[in-house]
Amino acid sequence: MIDEKFFDELEQLKDVRRKKIDEIKNRDLPVIIFGAGELGYEMKNYLESCGIEVAGFAVDENYYKPGQTYLNRPVYNFSELAAQPDKYIFVLGVGDLHDGGKRVEKFLSDDGLTKYVFPVYMFESIRYNFIREREKKFAETLDWLEDDFSKLTMKNYLKMLLTNDYTFNLEISAPNQYFNELTEPVRGGVFVDCGAFRGDTIEEFVDWSGGSYKKIFAFEPDPTNFSELKKFVREKNFENVSIFNCGVGEKKSRLAFQNTDNRGSKISADGDISVDIEKIDDIVKDEPVDFITKKNGKSVVEPRVMDLELNCADGQGLIDPAFAAKWAEDMAQDYVPSSFVVRSVFIKGNLVPFDFREYAKSQGIDKIYDKWGRAYPVDEIDVILSESQFKMHKYYSSWQEYKKYA
Repeated sequence: MIDEKFFDELEQLKDVRRKKIDEIKNRDLPVIIFGAGELGYEMKNYLESCGIEVAGFAVDENYYKPGQTYLNRPVYNFSELAAQPDKYIFVLGVGDLHDGGKRVEKFLSDDGLTKYVFPVYMFESIRYNFIREREKKFAETLDWLEDDFSKLTMKNYLKMLLTNDYTFNLEISAPNQYFNELTEPVRGGVFVDCGAFRGDTIEEFVDWSGGSYKKIFAFEPDPTNFSELKKFVREKNFENVSIFNCGVGEKKSRLAFQNTDNRGSKISADGDISVDIEKIDDIVKDEPVDFITKKNGKSVVEPRVMDLELNCADGQGLIDPAFAAKWAEDMAQDYVPSSFVVRSVFIKGNLVPFDFREYAKSQGIDKIYDKWGRAYPVDEIDVILSESQFKMHKYYSSWQEYKKYA
C-alpha cells in the first residue's frame, strides 16, 4: 500500500501551481521564458491562458542570435538578463536533458533569480482527487516495481503531474539518456540520429565513443537547423558523418512542415514548407552494423550488414483530437493526453492525437482505404491503426469480420 505520509505530501503540493500563478501576477515584472523551443511555445500558451503576458524568451549564449524573435516576442541572451535579476521573472521553458541537465540545473541553482517551474507540455497535470480515488490501483502498480529507485521514480512522477514542477524529475532523471551502460556494446558502432537538430546529440555521441565510432547518419528536415548542422559538423571536423536534409518514414513521400527555426519545428497540416521523407532502409542498406544478440545467456555483438526492413511507425497510430477529448473525459481528465497506450483484443500500441482529417483535406483526400481495400470517408474516421498494431490482421478478411468475432 501507499503510506499515508506520501498522501500528506501530495496534499501539501496540490495548490502549488495556483499559488505560483498568483505570485507572478502580484510581482508585476516582465515575464521571460528560459528556452525558445517547443516547450517554450507551450509555456507561453499556458501562462497567457492564466492571464499572464509573456515579454519574451531567453536562451543560452551559444543559441543566441541578435535580432531573433520567436512567436512575435524578442529572444534575449539569458546571461545579459540574468545580470539584472531584480528586473525580470523567469519561467523554465527547457525540458530536455540532452546535455545531462546542465542547463536546467544551472538555471535552478541560480539563487539570485526570481524563477518558476511548471512545464505543462511534457508532463500533463492530474488532480489530487484523481490519485486519491484510485489509491488501490496506484498501490498495486507500486508493488509491481522491483527496486526502491523505481518506486521513488513513480512517486516523483505523480508529484510532478500534480504540480507541474520539473524539479521532481531531476531527482530521478538519467543524465546520459542515450549513451550509457545499456548502449556500451555499440560504443564503437554506427549511430543513426533521426532529428539531429544542430548536432548536439552527435557531439555527445562522438565524445562518448572517444571517436571510435564507424559512421554517423544524421537526418534533419528543418532547413534552418540543417544548415546549422552542416556548418557544425564541418567546424568540428567530425569524420564519417553523412547528413541528410529530410525526414525518415516508412515510405518515400513529402509532408507539410511547420518551420519555426528551432526545436519546435514539426509536421503540420498547415505547415509553411514541404519536406522530403525518405525510407531509412534505402540509405543505410548494405551498411555494416553491430548487431546485439544473445549467446549462452550473454549479450554479444556480431558484425552484420543492414539488410532489414525498418518500420519507423511500428506500434504507432493516430486518433482524432476531438475523439481523444472524449476519451480524456471518460477517464475523468481535465486535459487531453499527448498520447494513449491502448490494449484491446489482438490490438495494442500507441495512439497520438493528430488532426488527420484536416491534413487529408489539405491534400485533397476524402477517403482512406483499410488494408483490405475498403474505403471510409475521412470525416467518419476517429482512429487510424497501423498494421503493426493489429496483431492478427492476416487472419481476418475484413475489419467487419474482426468486429463480429471480437
